[in-house]
Amino acid sequence: MLLIDSDVFVIDRRYRKDPKYELNKNFLDFVHEKEKYTTIFNVLEITGILSYNLSTSDIEAFYYAFPNYYKINIICPATNSLSADSFMSKLTDDICEIIKKKMNFGDALILKTAIDNHIETYVGWNIRHFKGKAKMSFYTPADYLEAHDKM
Repeated sequence: MLLIDSDVFVIDRRYRKDPKYELNKNFLDFVHEKEKYTTIFNVLEITGILSYNLSTSDIEAFYYAFPNYYKINIICPATNSLSADSFMSKLTDDICEIIKKKMNFGDALILKTAIDNHIETYVGWNIRHFKGKAKMSFYTPADYLEAHDKM
């Protein structure tokens, strides 16, 4: 299972003059028809970043259109049929354990969700924030393309 982090989508949507834009676009084109995932926290983060340049109706339209536009599945932390209080208690305990590995809150939410959903491969431009903190493969979009002979 392949998870794509926020920065890949932000570069695609906002930073077309970024030196990584073409590689980023090539990666998104390569995985467009593949089964892929991102977390609800990624979608909220991306929407928040883009919100400064969007109208209220555009923000809402972007948020709801995101999964279809990128043909991507949105995943959430596992609730395991817990009550709301038990879920929040377990979630915050798990997040705190991840933060102890020297990770910020937003990244810890994303990593927790990835772990809960048995993600095997993570792709993002800031893999140094995640490497060594979970048992999965970590790639930049460029590394992923190279590993799949698409460079």
